[in-house]
Amino acid sequence: QDIIPAFPESDQLVFSWKFKHGGGGGGGDEEQDEVTVTVPLVVTIGWQYPRPQGNDVITVQGHCCNVSESNRELETKWNEVVEETIQQVSGNFQSDIVKFVNFIHDKLQQFADSQ
Repeated sequence: QDIIPAFPESDQLVFSWKFKHGGGGGGGDEEQDEVTVTVPLVVTIGWQYPRPQGNDVITVQGHCCNVSESNRELETKWNEVVEETIQQVSGNFQSDIVKFVNFIHDKLQQFADSQ
């Protein structure tokens, strides 16, 4: 079954997820406040989807992390986790966009839950 894009001139999908980070107390003297981290992600799907052998047709074209409270250190950490996750998924699930996107979301949710 072929995927027909809603706008033929665009091959991009945009996802925006919100994760809760912190709020667990961490056991230290400082209680960590819960903040919301927003992660917008732009995924490009090639026109030859699902993948012909040897070509990556699903790729992440752009992303960033925005923290509700101004916290450069936390924002940097989330960007590192997103980058690592993108590297892990790169080249995988090239014939299944749902698995590709779910892999990214699940890894980020695991990170958020561990904080």
